[in-house]
Amino acid sequence: MSDLSKQVPNLQRRMPEFEARARAALVAVEKREADAAKNIRAIGKDPECMPESVAELDVASLYGTGRRTERRQILLRHAVQYLFNIHMDDEREQDRVIARLGARTKLMVDWMIGSWESVLRPKTWMDSLNGEQQKEWAVAKKRYDRAIEHENQRMAKARAEYDKIVREVHVAQATAREELRATLREFGMREAPLLEEPDENQGTLKMIEELKQLGVNFRPPDELKI
Repeated sequence: MSDLSKQVPNLQRRMPEFEARARAALVAVEKREADAAKNIRAIGKDPECMPESVAELDVASLYGTGRRTERRQILLRHAVQYLFNIHMDDEREQDRVIARLGARTKLMVDWMIGSWESVLRPKTWMDSLNGEQQKEWAVAKKRYDRAIEHENQRMAKARAEYDKIVREVHVAQATAREELRATLREFGMREAPLLEEPDENQGTLKMIEELKQLGVNFRPPDELKI
């Protein structure tokens, strides 16, 4: 049972219901994709076609870092041109058609874009895996991600506990020191080293000395020059 199902009441009981919904949604998507190809053929277009204008796109630029949204817009316009014969130069008419895409026409456009991207997208090591291997990799990667997230949570918890203990130790040490200082005062002592108040600039002065030893030319405020 997952940690989430332990935390959320009745989640385990409802998991079969969620799984059934997810499977139904996947089936519906697959059917819509099949309908998209059928509808593309119905208007006299080839769902597997890649127009010359798309094939000649600069792939290196198209798939550059941070260009995902721009790439989508470029391919969207090419899809509108191919499917509905609205030329790329007629941006106003293209914008009008894009704004009015309905459920079926949007699926047709998405189908063409997906078909082109499967060819245009730069190949990676993932492409050398067959379908079954890619599914197995996806499962392994999710398992890895969950394990890493679990360990990161353990680390964060351990650090928080460590910081808490360190604070408690510092307080305990300071308390013990104050108790010892109180004893000296009861003895009437005023000059004991333990009773000396720390110099506010002492830490800065030590830092300056360390920087000098490192060859770093640090210019302190006038009141701290040594």
